[in-house]
Amino acid sequence: AELSDGRLYYNSRRHWAPEGENPRRRWTALSKDGGKTWKDLSICEILPDGPQNTNYGCMAGLVRLPIRGRDILIYSNCDSPEGRRLGTVWASFDGGKTWPLKRLVQKGSFAYSSLAAGRPKTKSQGWIYLHFESDGSKVARFNLSWLLKGTKTGHGKLPKWLSNS
Repeated sequence: AELSDGRLYYNSRRHWAPEGENPRRRWTALSKDGGKTWKDLSICEILPDGPQNTNYGCMAGLVRLPIRGRDILIYSNCDSPEGRRLGTVWASFDGGKTWPLKRLVQKGSFAYSSLAAGRPKTKSQGWIYLHFESDGSKVARFNLSWLLKGTKTGHGKLPKWLSNS
C-alpha cells in the first residue's frame, strides 16, 4: 500500500520464521524508493497469517483509504484458531505501525481475500469492498464508520482526530 508520504508499506504472508519466532504472523517492511529496497523487516504480532493451527498462512487483503494526509490501512484475513473461517478486518490509523481495531465480517468459511476502497468524488466514495472466498466468491461492502464499532485489540490507540470527525 502506498502511504501518504510516498513510502510503500509491505505486508506479506509467511511460509517460514526465524528460530523462536511465531510463524503464524505477518511480515511487514517499508520502502522509500518505490520498492527497490525494503527496510525495517519485522513480524507484525497482532495480525494473524491465516488459521492458527497451521504455519502455511492465507493470502490477505490490504488497502489504504484515499483520505489525504491520513494513512488509514485496512487488512483482511481469517481470525480463527483453526480452519479458514471468521473473516475479520483490522484498521490501522498510522500506516501499519499499530492495529488498534478489528471487526468480524463473516462467521463461516473465509479464505483468500482482497480489499479495495471507493474513489473520491464517485458513488463509491467512502465504501470499502472486501472480496473473499466463502463456499464460492462473495463481496462485503462497509465503511469506516461501521468498522469503528468493532473491537479494540489493545495494539495501539485510536487517534484523537477520529472523535473530532
